[in-house]
Amino acid sequence: MKATLNLANGVVSTKDMTAESPLLRIQGEGSANYVNETADFLVRTSVVGTLEGQGGQSIDELRDVTIPIKITGPWAQPQFALVFDDVLKEKAKKEVERATERLGIKDEKTKKGGRRPAKRFV
Repeated sequence: MKATLNLANGVVSTKDMTAESPLLRIQGEGSANYVNETADFLVRTSVVGTLEGQGGQSIDELRDVTIPIKITGPWAQPQFALVFDDVLKEKAKKEVERATERLGIKDEKTKKGGRRPAKRFV
């Protein structure tokens, strides 16, 4: 785990927190007020490994999908909220990438869903 910490006026903040393990990658940014003992962080977690072969179930559906979690409030009772819109967008993006890979699509415009404008008949 590493992060660049900035301390000022009772607040510690970071824009580059990272942590890595065999199964997860974590990135975060935010601040904590150590005088008021409150936090405001956004943490993004990505599953990059698999528990298969380690006695666990397959987690392929979550592989490479980033799960953003907002952490706010007092240290004694923090609030955790899933930033759900970002999860859906990330999951859809990864599914498109997997599908284009399986289909052997190499054209970047096709991968991004680009289409030619429809012809107009007057």
